[in-house]
Amino acid sequence: MYSITDIKSMTNAQLEKAAEDIRSQIIAATAHNGGHPASNLGAVELTVALHCVFDSPRDKIVFDVGHQAYTHKLLTGRSLEHLRTEEGTGGFPDPEESEHDQFAVGHSATAVSTALGLARARDILKEDYSVIAVVGDGAFGGGMNLEAVNDLGYNKTRLIIVLNDNGMSISRNVGAIAGHLVRLRTAKGYVGLKRGLERFLKAIPFAGRYIFKAALKIKNIFRYILIGNTVFDNMGIKYIGSVDGHNIAELKSIFKRAREETVPVVIHVRTVKGRGDARAEHDPTAYHGVSAAGQSKTGNSFTSYFADWIVQKGKEDGRVCAVTAGMTDSTGLRGFAKEFHERFFDVGIAEQHALGMSAGLAKGGMRPFAAIYSTFLQRAADQIFQELELQKLPVVLCIDRAGFVGQDGRTHQGAYDIAILRSHALPIMAPANGRQLCQMLELASNAKGPCAVRYPKGDAQACSVPEKTEFGKWQLLEKGADAAIIAFGALLPQALGARKILLEKGIEAAVINACFIEPVDTEMLRALRQRIVCVAEDNAAPGGLGEAAAEYVHCEKYISLTGEKAFSLHDSVAAQQRLSGLDAKGIAAAVLKEAETQRKCGGHGLRANA
Repeated sequence: MYSITDIKSMTNAQLEKAAEDIRSQIIAATAHNGGHPASNLGAVELTVALHCVFDSPRDKIVFDVGHQAYTHKLLTGRSLEHLRTEEGTGGFPDPEESEHDQFAVGHSATAVSTALGLARARDILKEDYSVIAVVGDGAFGGGMNLEAVNDLGYNKTRLIIVLNDNGMSISRNVGAIAGHLVRLRTAKGYVGLKRGLERFLKAIPFAGRYIFKAALKIKNIFRYILIGNTVFDNMGIKYIGSVDGHNIAELKSIFKRAREETVPVVIHVRTVKGRGDARAEHDPTAYHGVSAAGQSKTGNSFTSYFADWIVQKGKEDGRVCAVTAGMTDSTGLRGFAKEFHERFFDVGIAEQHALGMSAGLAKGGMRPFAAIYSTFLQRAADQIFQELELQKLPVVLCIDRAGFVGQDGRTHQGAYDIAILRSHALPIMAPANGRQLCQMLELASNAKGPCAVRYPKGDAQACSVPEKTEFGKWQLLEKGADAAIIAFGALLPQALGARKILLEKGIEAAVINACFIEPVDTEMLRALRQRIVCVAEDNAAPGGLGEAAAEYVHCEKYISLTGEKAFSLHDSVAAQQRLSGLDAKGIAAAVLKEAETQRKCGGHGLRANA
């Protein structure tokens, strides 16, 4: 284990050895506990150099997304041994975990905005420290970052942006910004000239190195001749680059220069995603995020069912198109992209644009399916209202990773899509298995306005439901006269498990698949008024199904179980269910507790009013 104090006193050769040791720790930790190896492996030397030059936490290092922060965590005293478990270190920066983390992050394209706010607070309060935003090239093109850069270029606030360019976000980057960075990183004439000049000058005895340092002051002349102005130059931000992101000595020198600047600076750093792990270097997309050792990767996930369905639908209907925001592979759209290239749109990390463009596609006569993780859909809440619902346009929101997502922690939980969508009365479908998902996608494809199909991470074959799915109708999976457990998606197996426990205690509980969260099946709810009613959902309480059901179930025997206790937990989905009381034992315990209350208050059997 190395500390910030340790590395500040090391030679460059010792730092290179430390970087390799850190890289080995990251590989071992992610192999055992899962995580984001590829992006973190690419940022080891970069982070070591940052902590050599800057003095955290006095100097503020702000990471965008946090996929690059494992080295930072190690250097600031945190172990990766229990990475992404309840008792260990979280997978993303978090101020509650360490004073060296400025913000709890997990969503992209935020760092320049928040770092700019820190820098301006520093200037107003007449304090003296550096603020450094570490941003990946994929995140840099996000709208929030570009808005902040626009502001920064106009007002010239002193801020350092380290642009970590590995050519990837999760999938390969798209867009004009990405293309511009490629041109900068591959300007062979400039790079070759710079390296040749460096070698020549340093070879001069005695005075060579001093001459080279002087030459650095005029090297921008060559850059302007060979590659012209950068987008940053044009916005009034000093550009330095491109820099070898695995050369610690060069990085330290550049960071020291940037620290003395009084104007905003962008340092363009070239790195290799997955550096040091041949598998991750060869396939950085696959190794962007990996599961913990021993966790099965089933090919029967909800995402895989969606992937197969949309390809088939694309063959049947030439109007069907697919949109995603920088997550082609993760949302299951690689096959559709290959089969129907002209009808596939990866807009990069830009969820607002994804839905806005989807609205335009629908207005123009297409049938767009926008596949976005639940946690990232939050970023397009305004577009759900303004561009989709208000216009009544037939866009299908395919909401992946809904509910608990496990080890990625509180920034990634799919906890709020129901509330956002219910506020606009959009139809919300929640399949119990892969076959029902396909049925719901088919229903959505024929809708006259926007609608949503939300599905969890995990096995899409864990629960059986009736063959036919009717719009707006819930499904009775098991009968029971004493109580009713209402659940959907990943919690249905837990609800069925709770029923078995309750039967052993003499309580018959019905189990209902609330496969339509909106509209609510009020007819079935009315029929349950004389029972103990338990609504189980891996969602936030405000705006959730439990709140919707309570509007119709006016009785004292009502229980609402939600996932809020576990939304901050970075551990497995099973652990999150257990902590929230949403596993079979927890659901059963809640019903038993209410049953005991009813017996004490009424002095009669549960079925007296059934």
